Amino acid sequence: NGNEENDAVEIDALEAAGLSVDPEEMKMIQGILRMDTVKVREIMRPRVDMIVVESDRDLKNVSNLMIEDGYSKIPVIGDSIDDILGIAYARDVLKSVGQDDGSLKIKEILRPAIFVPESQNLEQLLREFQKHRTRMAIVIDEHGGISGLVTVTDLIEEIVGELVDEFDVKDPDIRRINDSITIVDARMTVADLNEEIGTSIIAQGFDTIGGLVYKELGKMPEVGDHIEVDNLNITVQSTVGRRIGKLRLYI
Repeated sequence: NGNEENDAVEIDALEAAGLSVDPEEMKMIQGILRMDTVKVREIMRPRVDMIVVESDRDLKNVSNLMIEDGYSKIPVIGDSIDDILGIAYARDVLKSVGQDDGSLKIKEILRPAIFVPESQNLEQLLREFQKHRTRMAIVIDEHGGISGLVTVTDLIEEIVGELVDEFDVKDPDIRRINDSITIVDARMTVADLNEEIGTSIIAQGFDTIGGLVYKELGKMPEVGDHIEVDNLNITVQSTVGRRIGKLRLYI
């Protein structure tokens, strides 16, 4: 009975992200998560890309931001981005804005934020979302500073693939320039790369090519940084915030 109850809670968490799964699918996903070594830092939205609002913002201002840009939750900060006071939920803001006489500030209707370490794996992250019944977490580094934020959707996309609009045009994960040079998305898995270009890179502690670069560099990657592995020269071609975007592979 305990396992069935846990499965029910986990299914609720996934359905909250817009996915419907049966218990057998849930077991499959749990298996993927147990075997996976992907860390929160690999799927989070980096600090530099976070959208936040100050605690003294009036409700109308925050309401307009949510409506115009489609945000359902926005972190609220105090003196700096390292001072996260809580999360503003669209349902609370939109409900309160009609009753506001102009004196109510966003800090007065906040919900608590949950904090997770960037080194946490995805199975642990799912447990945190279930435990706190929330869909957003603030990611902290080893010193307690804010690294970024992560949502249930980020987690689900890592498991089942990116959830895209039917009209989105997706860049290919791999693009061959010539026999020696290939451009790949940093989120491409090592297994897929091995299959595509005949390499034999062994994934230890990472799943993606970006994870490999992070591990070998031992620092935050910048454009132009490169590593050499299995007769490949891998160069960071672009970044998205603090995340690696594209990598240039030279055989």
